[in-house]
Amino acid sequence: TAVAWTDFNMPVLSILRHAMARGRSGGLVTSVALTHSTPAAFVAHNVSRKAGDAIALEMLTNTALRVLMGCGHPGYDDHGAAKDSGFDYTYVGSPAMWNSRTAGTAGGPNPWSYIASPAQFDQLAAGASIPNRVCGVARAISTLQANRPGNVLADPFAVPPNTNVPSLATMVRGALNVLNQDSDGFFLVVEGG
Repeated sequence: TAVAWTDFNMPVLSILRHAMARGRSGGLVTSVALTHSTPAAFVAHNVSRKAGDAIALEMLTNTALRVLMGCGHPGYDDHGAAKDSGFDYTYVGSPAMWNSRTAGTAGGPNPWSYIASPAQFDQLAAGASIPNRVCGVARAISTLQANRPGNVLADPFAVPPNTNVPSLATMVRGALNVLNQDSDGFFLVVEGG
């Protein structure tokens, strides 16, 4: 399936892109991977929803987004445990794109501020050091909590939560702090995927 692309080989203008074209700030917050179909459809255009590199590149370099938060950290698994090797860049683009983001050089003249630790998300949610633009990639590869070990669907409270990631609520509070800096208003997409 496609991402914001018609059967007539044309891109679809999303409501978020429409709002940003009218001077509003835009943001995407999701509990799943950044390039998952729902967040991607609000700002990216591609004939295939599986084109993670191209979708990530468009989200990071060809949008006026001020907030982009979700999962997809290549150095962590869904248990929130750091990997020593076998990094998976599926949801964040190429290794070079990932490195430019973490170095603070992605985004051109208006670079992204990068956050990943729960403490950084907490600080943003508390209103400390609010950047102009933030890309937050939680320390989990595909979801904040749904893919942690154990039978989460059968007995979600018996399986300890992943404490190495922020909550969706914390991410939203941080996003609102960034977007609220725009006196023209904002449009924020929030997905509990």
